[in-house]
Amino acid sequence: MATYDETVQDKATQEVTVPPKATRRVLSPSYKAGILKEYDACPQGQKGELLRREGLFSSQIAEWRRVIDQQSAEALSSPILRPLLTPISPTNWVDS
Repeated sequence: MATYDETVQDKATQEVTVPPKATRRVLSPSYKAGILKEYDACPQGQKGELLRREGLFSSQIAEWRRVIDQQSAEALSSPILRPLLTPISPTNWVDS
């Protein structure tokens, strides 16, 4: 049986490997739109299959819909702004 000192020495000389830090997936808007379209086209029993295949959760689908609805409401409520044009007349000319 190994003594306490031998066990500590063995553990101190072992190399520790740290796995690389995981990164989050970044999903493009076109991918999200395609998934939403495919999700809507799925019959009731196959929606879960789509989510499992793509590695998604139903909460993500709900969040994407909420964001789209919010952006649509903002786009429809904001007036169309155009730059004001000053008519060109001789009084607006600058003499150099």
